[in-house]
Amino acid sequence: VSRGLGDVYKRQALRSRILDNIVQKNPYAQGYLGIKALVEYLVQGKAPEQRTIYVGSEVVFRSNAVMYDRDNFRGLLL
Repeated sequence: VSRGLGDVYKRQALRSRILDNIVQKNPYAQGYLGIKALVEYLVQGKAPEQRTIYVGSEVVFRSNAVMYDRDNFRGLLL
């Protein structure tokens, strides 16, 4: 098991059966939602409804790895 698909070697290890699966944490959503909450607070004075913002994660298997090619995963969990 590995975390994240940001590394080409991890993708290759998944396809080569070195890794069985990878936990994708969606760093794009982490950055987007964090900045969005910051801007809303600074510009509108609106504090986040919750102290923690959850963006979720997915388990990527060889069978669904093609969905994540060329960083297509950015829009999947947002």
